[in-house]
Amino acid sequence: MNKNSLTLRICVVAIMLSGLGVGVLFADRGLSFQITIVSSILAAVLNLLAIPFFLQGTHQFKAGLRRAYIFLCIGIGAFGLAQVQLPLISLFELGFWINSGGLAVPYLLGVFGIFFGVRAFAKLLHIKTVWTSPIIALAATVVISLAASLLPHVHVPEDELSFQLALALSIWNSIFITFAAITAFFIREKIGEAYRHSMSWLSAALAVIAFAGWHYSIIQLTMTTGDWYYDYSFTIIPFLIGAFMLLIAGHAFNTTDALNAKSAQPDLYDPVQLNIVLYVAGLASRPEDIDVTLDTVRKITAHWEPGDVLPMADKQALAGVYYKIEDYLMHDDPLRTFSQDELRSSIMKRFAIQPQSWALLWPKQK
Repeated sequence: MNKNSLTLRICVVAIMLSGLGVGVLFADRGLSFQITIVSSILAAVLNLLAIPFFLQGTHQFKAGLRRAYIFLCIGIGAFGLAQVQLPLISLFELGFWINSGGLAVPYLLGVFGIFFGVRAFAKLLHIKTVWTSPIIALAATVVISLAASLLPHVHVPEDELSFQLALALSIWNSIFITFAAITAFFIREKIGEAYRHSMSWLSAALAVIAFAGWHYSIIQLTMTTGDWYYDYSFTIIPFLIGAFMLLIAGHAFNTTDALNAKSAQPDLYDPVQLNIVLYVAGLASRPEDIDVTLDTVRKITAHWEPGDVLPMADKQALAGVYYKIEDYLMHDDPLRTFSQDELRSSIMKRFAIQPQSWALLWPKQK
């Protein structure tokens, strides 16, 4: 277990115990309030804790991705702080803040930050999709909010206009997070293998938060004070799960370092040149940029059988492929710039290659 993983586990345990401790302090307020305050505090702190994990790993990336991370972290932080509203509303009996839609306003800041952070990430990878368009998201908000206003709903103590405003704000939040979640899935499909694990966690976390938003909107239409599901604030649970997944995503991004891999002793009969080329190809954040370059590898593997020794012509061809990919990673990768020294050091460590053997692996073309 590495240091970051141990830190993550200690922090999660400490947060859980602290949340339960806060719940015990309010035992006299009843179980519903205890569940509300514990769930809200846990969701808020987990969101906030994800931020340093995301930011800690940004030093290895280009300025564009760092800016996307900053937008994303601002959104996550604002979203986390917004979670604290429910216990404060219950503690000080500020029910009007929910009924008037004020509850959704702080979430807007978080939603915008997350949406524009993911959008900036997608633009770095040249992903073009309607799901990154704020105009389309706003249009969808208007259409769905108008449609929702025609639906029957539970009796509410406040005036109808306030209720519809609150519902529209919730729908607004849900739509923008849904757009961000779908964009994150597009990124996951396009991004290189080295980044896919962390991107999978981020897209899954945003999907859960999007579900949480729609779930809350449905509860607004169907339940009110006096319904046990509403009173016990079970609407917070999906947000809590999403916050925990965001924390894992932050940890995954922080530990995304394909170069820091365990060394492996290659079989003497395996074509180590082929394995090295496939390894460095996996470091590309935008695989389609090197797809044509890898056609040479496909031609070689089409006639190569496991255990065969590569002929000199194939080794020379793979050398050409390696140097093209190395140049791409050093100068053209959209997310990260690698140095030649760190690339080659990592390769020699991973495949247990001695420095003096490097020239033998990559014979010069005649």
